[in-house]
Amino acid sequence: MPEVLENTRKEVTRLISKAKLAKNGGIYVEFTLIEKYLENGEVVLETSGNSTYEGEKLAHPDALHAFDMLRVHLAIICDQREAFEKTLVEVDGDPEIINKFKVLSYSIGGSGDSEGVSLFGSKKISRNRTMNLPAPFTKFMDENDPYEYGDELMATIAHVSDEVNKYLDGKIAPSAQGEFDFEGNDGDENPE
Repeated sequence: MPEVLENTRKEVTRLISKAKLAKNGGIYVEFTLIEKYLENGEVVLETSGNSTYEGEKLAHPDALHAFDMLRVHLAIICDQREAFEKTLVEVDGDPEIINKFKVLSYSIGGSGDSEGVSLFGSKKISRNRTMNLPAPFTKFMDENDPYEYGDELMATIAHVSDEVNKYLDGKIAPSAQGEFDFEGNDGDENPE
């Protein structure tokens, strides 16, 4: 690496390409790490490389909520009967519908006008079973076969990716230590 001068400023950016809720409660992440060294506002050196994070730490509830915001898109893109001929707001606003779906991962692909996302999730079906639900790659902007809610999907993916970046920066689930009573009480304020 060339010598970096003292008055050089470093900017680091992560571009999330895939995020997956891990079974241990963390988030597995694939991303490109871009480091730019700037001198007087101009880039003097730029490096990039692909990285992964295995998701050892528990995800913060904000990140889990962000993943939940994708459920409506999973239902609509996969042409599920519960979402048939309903708007995004109608599907998202109906807990009986939306709570059947769970988004487990997303992968961003393409670039420019061809950029889009693939969602993978599941749906609760009869007899307390779960069905895998892979959504096909959906472009955010597609002139030939547009997804009616492409702008909303793009904004939601940006929000989820922001929460995943915060997770990588250390925003994890709060410690549960303060929630337990170590005196032997089981939560009753007036133990007998």
